Amino acid sequence: PQSHPVAQFDFEKGVDDWTGLYDQPKTSATQGASGKTCFSLATRRPVNREYLSPFFQVEPGKKYRISCRVKVDRFEKGPCPLCVNIRWYFAPNETCGLGGWNIYRLTPDSKEKTFDWKTVERVVEVPIRKWMKGELKYGRIQIRNYRTVGSAQVDDVTITEVDPSTPASNGIPKITK
Repeated sequence: PQSHPVAQFDFEKGVDDWTGLYDQPKTSATQGASGKTCFSLATRRPVNREYLSPFFQVEPGKKYRISCRVKVDRFEKGPCPLCVNIRWYFAPNETCGLGGWNIYRLTPDSKEKTFDWKTVERVVEVPIRKWMKGELKYGRIQIRNYRTVGSAQVDDVTITEVDPSTPASNGIPKITK
């Protein structure tokens, strides 16, 4: 497997290559986890915000470690102020991806509602299913909230291929300070 990242987003050069589905993505001028800027997700009323990274190539059946740094400043009301997902695609520039494998999701049941920077990672396998019309060869990172008032930041998103013997995380991310 590769030791260098398949894709990496540190937001030091902004978010011009990211796509916003409800509005344009923004970076925060506040201190990022490892640099001067980070991805900023903030709402003052319970609305949806969803942002997608540029496409990056993956290989069907291979496993990838997706890691990022997350921080939540405010969580007032709503089901989810921050969700980081991986979405799969058959071709670049496809508009509708498959699934939304959670890398991290904060909910009203979470013990900590606000926190400083944490590292979150999950190992996922690119799915192969008999019913699919082809092979999934592309991925995108999705950063979003669900009808929630709050503010959160994401930084240092990295996707790296891992050894095939590495166990997949089965929906449970590894979280460290």
